Amino acid sequence: MAENYISPFRYLSPSGVVTSLPVMPGISDAYTHGLAVDLNGNLLVSATFYGTIARVTPSSQATIIAGKQEERDYVDGPVATARFEMPGALAQAPNGDIYVIDEGSNVIRKISAQGLVSTFAGFPEAWALGNIDGNGDAARFSSQCLVALAPDGSVVVGDVENFTIRRLAADGTVTTMAGKPGDERILDGTGEEARFTYHRAITTDALGNIYVADAKTIRRVAPSGTVTTLADLGTGYYPKGLAVNASGTVYFTDQHAVLRLKSDGTAEVYTGRFTPPGSVQNTNLTGSNDGSIAEAKYNNPTGLTFDAAGNLYIADTANNTIRKITPGGQVTTLAGVPSSGSGGAIDGESTNARFFGPTGIAVTPTGTVFVTDKSNDLIRRITPEGKVSTVLGKRRARGNGTGLGDEARLDWPVSIAVTQDETLYIANHSEIYKATSTATPVITTQPQSQTVPTGSNVQFTVVAQGTPAPAYQWYFNGTAINSATTSTLTMTNAQSSNAGSYTVTVTNSLGTVTSSAATLTVTTPNTPPPGNSGGPPSQSGSGGGGAPSLWFLGVVVALGLTRRILTRV
Repeated sequence: MAENYISPFRYLSPSGVVTSLPVMPGISDAYTHGLAVDLNGNLLVSATFYGTIARVTPSSQATIIAGKQEERDYVDGPVATARFEMPGALAQAPNGDIYVIDEGSNVIRKISAQGLVSTFAGFPEAWALGNIDGNGDAARFSSQCLVALAPDGSVVVGDVENFTIRRLAADGTVTTMAGKPGDERILDGTGEEARFTYHRAITTDALGNIYVADAKTIRRVAPSGTVTTLADLGTGYYPKGLAVNASGTVYFTDQHAVLRLKSDGTAEVYTGRFTPPGSVQNTNLTGSNDGSIAEAKYNNPTGLTFDAAGNLYIADTANNTIRKITPGGQVTTLAGVPSSGSGGAIDGESTNARFFGPTGIAVTPTGTVFVTDKSNDLIRRITPEGKVSTVLGKRRARGNGTGLGDEARLDWPVSIAVTQDETLYIANHSEIYKATSTATPVITTQPQSQTVPTGSNVQFTVVAQGTPAPAYQWYFNGTAINSATTSTLTMTNAQSSNAGSYTVTVTNSLGTVTSSAATLTVTTPNTPPPGNSGGPPSQSGSGGGGAPSLWFLGVVVALGLTRRILTRV
């Protein structure tokens, strides 16, 4: 047995005798928290507070196999130099690899049979915090971030607990635009001269200005980095969502309403119910009524966004719905069913779909809406027709991990931005995730069978689609052809030895599809093609290489359903 954070480590024999065994050479007091039997009958033990993994033989000989005593750290590499923070539960796979939950780093580590320690899953969240500018994984953010898309394609990041506004360029480089880490106050200025407090929402306009809901204020950051306070709303206001329409009017959510900012810096209720500071509390604030903007009610709405046509979309958080307001002021429920409590995570038509605590919302120029379904740890997609699908994450599988579709792991995602081609940027605590659309390979035009005279040139072609772009490999009678790795296979001076069956595999990271066989028949000048009686060459249909029927193409396209893959940036 292994006693949880309690020493010593003990062995119970079949005869009932209990003895204490060492966990490390000469040490039995090591606060063991992980125990497994390896493939050879030895015991594998995590010495949690010593940061090591040890092996104990049946004769009670203990050896450290990874990590170093009392040098707790997070370092991958060879076992001699690798370090663990707080190794816990562990197990050995049939191939000899050992998997260890490193509790102090919030990751799963792997010790390969060859003696190499690597991070198998997760990301060391405690090590990811900071305020470092740089490229990709070198950059560091605080534990809370917000995102918005700028007109130039870069991503604006509201680094909440660093009190800064930062920019993520297309190449992954992060720079700080305004504010100073660790200095929390309201102060206008340019770049590092400006100061921010705890901002709750961020958005951009068509000119590249950034708008920040900063505590009880609304502030604007110009592309030059100059920060201006547009409105100090006063005590009792806590804007949570933010959007700017085409004419530059600022809208924000607060209490159970959507408000908009007037030119004099004061706010007015646009739709919903809001109790101004100092007023008598109204107990009839919440609801889910659709209708005109005057009639509609909401329940703690959060995220806001406008589409190109001027429609306003609202993440109605406590109602577990997505609402839409037309430019004419009509409110409808785009997706979800009003409910309190835990909601649900059901895909499908708008009236059947379920959400749980949606917060962030973004829309493409074509009207496709993406939502951070926060309490479900999911990213959801809503088509203009109202059909809902889950594109990232898995319900009740909270975590921090990249991957494809439901392989990805999210932890209360709160903010999202989307590009025209549906690339997503997601604020997931201290990390910014990037998700791109992917599709399995689909062959849309099969290679065609041919009959040619000796000495002719031959060209087989396949047309395929897939994201990422697929790779190709041609085969002759089942054997791969060297260097035949494009969508077209060309042969010169064809001979009888070239006659046979040709296929091509089309591959990307999501899968592989093999074409129908195309048959090549090579004839001599004195031998007419079979069945042709000396007439012009005909195309052979053997091997299934003919043009595909419409129903076949439909099946193939249906199998290439779009998926989405998540990566860190």
